Amino acid sequence: MFRNIVHLTLQSLSMSHLLLLFNYIPMIQYLDVTVEQFSNSTNLNFFSISSSMVLYLINLKLNLISRNISFTFIQSFLKKFSKIQQFSFVGCDIDYIDGLKWENVLSSLLYLKIFYLRIEILEVPLTIDINEIYSKFSTNYWFKHQWFIICDYSSNNEFELCLYTIPYSNSIYYTTPSTLKTISTTNNSLLMTKAYDKINKLIIFDDINLIHRKYSNIEYLTLYTKNYNVFLSDLIDLSKLKHSDIYDNVNCQTFLEILNRTSNISSLEFGYDHSLLSITHHVQSVSILNKKKIKKLEC
Repeated sequence: MFRNIVHLTLQSLSMSHLLLLFNYIPMIQYLDVTVEQFSNSTNLNFFSISSSMVLYLINLKLNLISRNISFTFIQSFLKKFSKIQQFSFVGCDIDYIDGLKWENVLSSLLYLKIFYLRIEILEVPLTIDINEIYSKFSTNYWFKHQWFIICDYSSNNEFELCLYTIPYSNSIYYTTPSTLKTISTTNNSLLMTKAYDKINKLIIFDDINLIHRKYSNIEYLTLYTKNYNVFLSDLIDLSKLKHSDIYDNVNCQTFLEILNRTSNISSLEFGYDHSLLSITHHVQSVSILNKKKIKKLEC
C-alpha cells in the first residue's frame, strides 16, 4: 500500500511511529514530518532502521515539537540518511543551538547541499552566552557552505530566543515581545535584504521595539499593538498587503497608514468591537475605507 510513496507529509506523529514507518516506505524521496511525542521505547525502535531502508530519501523536513529529544539522538538518527541533499530542522530545545554539534552531524552528510535551521525557545536561562552561540556558528565550516545564522533575542524579564538560517524558511514570522536584539554571522547587505523574502504573514506583538528590517512580500498582517517604534511602511511593502487583523485599539494614524498605502487589501478583521468603533469615528478613515475594495470585514 505504501511501498510506492515517494512524497509524504505528516502533521502529527510520535517518534516511535516515525521510526516504524520507515519499514513501509522504502521508495520515499521527500519526507516532511512533525514529531510531537518521544518515549523511552523510541530508542528500541531506532536500532531497527538501516540505511538501506531510506536509500532514496534526499529531502527531509523535521519539526520537533517535543522537547525531550536529545541532540545525541538526533545525531544518531540523521547519520542513517547518508544520501540526503536537503535538510530542514525546526526545534524548541536549548540543546539544539550549539553550532559545533550541528557542524559535527552535518559533516557526516556528504551529499547535503541545502540546510535550514530554526530554533525557537521561550524560556532561556539568563546565564546563556549569546557571544558563545555566535562563535560556534562562525567557523570555517559554516562560511564555506554559506550557511549564515541570525539570532534574535530579548532580555527583559524573560529571555526568549529565535535562531535561524537565512533566508528565513517559514512563511510566518512572529516579532519577539519586549526589547529585541539581534546578531548575525554575515554582514552581506544583499543577503540581509533578501533574508525575509519567503515570509508572507507578519505578526507584531505588543510593546515591541522593532528592528528596522524589510519584509518585502507580506500579504497578511496581524497587529496586537498600537505602540511600536517604526512606521509600517518602513517594515513592509504595503502595496502587497491583502489582509490585516487588528487585535487592539489601534490608533487612527496607524490605520490611515495601512489604508493610504495599500492598493490590494480586500479583507479586514478587528479583534475587538471598540477597535472598529474608534476608527469609524474618524472621518478621514471612513472616507478612505469607502474607496477601498474591501470585500470582507469581520469584528
